[in-house]
Amino acid sequence: MIGYKLTDRHMMTRGNTQWGEGVTHVAAGTGTALCSSDCIHDYASPELAAFMNPAHGDFASPVLWEGEGDDLVGDDGTKRGWRRYTTLRQVPLPQPTTEQGVEFAIRCALLVYTEATWVAWAEGWLSGTGRSANAASAASAAASAAAAVDAATDARTRINEIAIEVLRVPKASK
Repeated sequence: MIGYKLTDRHMMTRGNTQWGEGVTHVAAGTGTALCSSDCIHDYASPELAAFMNPAHGDFASPVLWEGEGDDLVGDDGTKRGWRRYTTLRQVPLPQPTTEQGVEFAIRCALLVYTEATWVAWAEGWLSGTGRSANAASAASAAASAAAAVDAATDARTRINEIAIEVLRVPKASK
């Protein structure tokens, strides 16, 4: 299955694993834990790779590879884990703007957070009508006062869709 892998500018990932065109690696472990020696992780889209880099690899000058995984062993909605992975070719990495990053974060939060005041602020922000400091302050207060939220069961599958939508749908100037 085709996916997208980030490396640093030297085509390396953690553990000094060297990648390049046509390079294949097999996970050392035999379990299914993501972020471990059990699998090699990738992203379902270039957009998701771009948004998740700060939280995952945090590469300062990332290089994006189109790759192919064999034997999927894990998927948390933000990254997938493969037993065997081959990087095929370098591809352009989308460069999200700050506004797109905020939109991605808000849309992901809306998948699981349902406090009414915060949802109203989030929807206002997304529509471009609720971006004032007062609106943000009210939403922040509501979010802080609310109890922990149970995650929606379909949130994992929606995160990649949101990443693609945020970067592919042209926005009118506000």
